[in-house]
Amino acid sequence: MLRVLIIFFIFNLIHSECQNNDIPCVSIESINKQFNPLKIDSSGFYHFDYPDDIKKNPKDYGTIFYKTSEPLTRIAWFTPDSMSYEMYGRELWEPIIQFSTYSGNNREGRQLFYVNSDLIGDTLSIYAYHYSNKEIVDSVRIIIDK
Repeated sequence: MLRVLIIFFIFNLIHSECQNNDIPCVSIESINKQFNPLKIDSSGFYHFDYPDDIKKNPKDYGTIFYKTSEPLTRIAWFTPDSMSYEMYGRELWEPIIQFSTYSGNNREGRQLFYVNSDLIGDTLSIYAYHYSNKEIVDSVRIIIDK
């Protein structure tokens, strides 16, 4: 929890929109459910509509599109949110997003995040930061709606 607060504090101080190529940055540009853009409310929260048929669709995923100020930049991802699944009779927990990605030559990248029906009604927090400089941060909040 302390790590989340520190990252949030740094985000509020240093957030940038990757407009100046001389300053390293990461900017989350959009959030999609697969390739359909999510709605964003007046508070800046994205809304992810979970499928109606939970038995048919027990899991789903979204896509985060981001930009960096330099090509081939490693971006690290963090979230305090996790989901559980069963494997070999044991319940396991994993973060909803994996640890790092690289932007392409065009300075654009994407990262998947996973949700399951246990997360309906929750607000997910996802943080992206420049791997070599953890003070360069962007973040999003995603509400999982039914």
